[in-house]
Amino acid sequence: MEEKQQIEKEIRDLYPNLSLKILAEGGMSYAFEVGGKIVRVPKNNYATDGYRIEEKILNYLQDRISIAIPNVKIIETPFFHTIHKKLEGKYWSGKEYINRTEREKDALAYDCAKFFAELHSSEIAKIDTQLREIHPIKYNLETYLSTEFSFEEREKIVQCTDILFTIDDKVLIHNDFYYDNFFVDDNYRLKSVIDFGNGGFYNFNFDFRKIVSYEDGERDFWKRIVKHYEPMANRTIDIEIIKLIDIHNYISFLVYFAKNPNFKDEKIGVRNNWNFHVEHIKDKLKKL
Repeated sequence: MEEKQQIEKEIRDLYPNLSLKILAEGGMSYAFEVGGKIVRVPKNNYATDGYRIEEKILNYLQDRISIAIPNVKIIETPFFHTIHKKLEGKYWSGKEYINRTEREKDALAYDCAKFFAELHSSEIAKIDTQLREIHPIKYNLETYLSTEFSFEEREKIVQCTDILFTIDDKVLIHNDFYYDNFFVDDNYRLKSVIDFGNGGFYNFNFDFRKIVSYEDGERDFWKRIVKHYEPMANRTIDIEIIKLIDIHNYISFLVYFAKNPNFKDEKIGVRNNWNFHVEHIKDKLKKL
């Protein structure tokens, strides 16, 4: 029996007499809707660790943020999974965004900026979780990516990414804010935000690197959010730092797959497009 079929059977056995349908299969986990609730089952330890971080963050944020967020519970037995009530709203779409009025675009951007401002003002001492890092980056590059990058390229990557670990103004960040992870209502206002598993404490600029999907309207939406966020949070977004974060995140991605050669990633296609990702990083290095 395939893994997905086995997991689906186990969920049916655990939650009998409830309607069940699979919502998504990502590279890290499965998501099911079970009787009006969302059940997620991790595929690997990385995803499991992320869910533990997420539960900690969300427990703290309950009643401290104005946008709806999941109230996630971890269930360890008979198998590890998370469960939370399904949130209302529909996925944001970049293609839909370009057809909205200027007023609607700006209102949604304002809502997103407010979400970030509230999140970034959280008291970091209340949660003992840290953003998962790939330090020491030099060791990881030399051990796992030495054939992909020259010595000069590796040294430049180390120099660029090491700077990120010294930047002050660390805040609680979401770190995965893109179209699959936030929902809008019928009036195109921000309704809810999910998937805090990549969150932690880091410089606030991290939340403005992967802010939306690579679809039409991305650049305009990003600018509108920044326009509202900066005066609201009394912070200035630094595009040069975001460029370094971009390289850091791509390298983190490749290091993870290089460290885990047995990880099945058919849904993501990283291994099939490995050289493309490597060349993409090299191109970004040249533009620094």
